[in-house]
Amino acid sequence: MSKTIHLIRHGEVQARPNIFLGTTDVDLNQLGKRQSNFLAQHLIETQVDRCFCSPLARAQQTAELIATTAGLKVETDPSLREINFGLWEERTFNEIESADPQQTQQWCNDPLAFTFPNGDSVAEFIQRMRIYMQRLKTTDDQHILLVTHGGVIRILLTLLLQLEPQQQFKFEIGRGSLSTIKLYDNTAILTGLNYGSK
Repeated sequence: MSKTIHLIRHGEVQARPNIFLGTTDVDLNQLGKRQSNFLAQHLIETQVDRCFCSPLARAQQTAELIATTAGLKVETDPSLREINFGLWEERTFNEIESADPQQTQQWCNDPLAFTFPNGDSVAEFIQRMRIYMQRLKTTDDQHILLVTHGGVIRILLTLLLQLEPQQQFKFEIGRGSLSTIKLYDNTAILTGLNYGSK
């Protein structure tokens, strides 16, 4: 028997473009709301047993817009929050590189062993996703919707597809997009990627 996991990345937000945006709370902008409503219309005919959502506002707002249209109940799950970039939050890569070239180089050389200054360890973030993956595999629910963040979705996809964590960077997950993966006893198949992303 297969299990279907739908993964939605929150819509576009009220923030500067190209910044590191982890646990900083920001709202959806008007485009983000339109993206959410577009996905809601798509999901009306999709079977969903349960909908879980990150506690961050941009994900909550995306989930509520979808839930209202699709008739779903949203359950908040802290495990689905984005990684905390610490002092790098709300800054562009160029700004970070200019202010802290040594740590930037360390991150580029070995991103999986890196801890963001005053933020999360990448290894601990991946471990959080491993634990969550096991919950997905063992739950009795067969059709699950997750409304969350780009980093969470990339790591979950790599783990579920039995890829190495560094392969996460091969997935580009657009804001306001839907990706779908089917789980079987010993394998998983990616059946949709970035639907709805503009």
